[in-house]
Amino acid sequence: MSKPLDLRIEYGKWRNWRKKLDVVLKQIPKKLPVPKPKPHPTKLHMYDNVNPGRIPKWAEAVAGYIGGKWPTYPKVVAGWPHAKHLSIAVSSIYDADCLDVEPGDAPINLAPEWVKRQLRLRREGKVYNSTKPVLYTSASWGPKLIAACTAAGLRYGIDYFWWSAHYDPKKGEHFCNPSCGFGIKVRAHATQFTDNAEGNDESVVSHGFFL
Repeated sequence: MSKPLDLRIEYGKWRNWRKKLDVVLKQIPKKLPVPKPKPHPTKLHMYDNVNPGRIPKWAEAVAGYIGGKWPTYPKVVAGWPHAKHLSIAVSSIYDADCLDVEPGDAPINLAPEWVKRQLRLRREGKVYNSTKPVLYTSASWGPKLIAACTAAGLRYGIDYFWWSAHYDPKKGEHFCNPSCGFGIKVRAHATQFTDNAEGNDESVVSHGFFL
């Protein structure tokens, strides 16, 4: 028995719709591509200046001093709220993310005990910005500083980070390493490679340096 005319018309419409749907379904890949995760940045740039007003507002990271003649840390925190921050102690009597080890500031022999105190304070719950205590010094002083820390039982890269200063136009932006000379046997975790980035000190900082 033949189908009623209205039913045949509706059935024909359904068949046409189903054919179109099949065409669309065949065009859809069986496995949808999985988006690749964005890679973590391998480095970022940090600026510091005794005159914070000269630091670019787009800076990814900023460092400032606590104590001493230029207590700039509160200013860089307030002026760059979205950047990473690093507090620098100019004397071992201060607690901070970093200790400045150079003539006129902290001497090498006091650096190991400062690191140990910061590690103890971290265990007790004191909040810091850096993953580990940081020691800043020149590339030429680096090996002596690291040797003093090793003699005190501190492990490089595990108990503390080294932020080196090395202005070499031939190298430009770089992380200090054995190719820099001075008897360096390690790779620095950060390197201040110029003191003339539009009037600022500029450093390159490795991923994982900041919390």
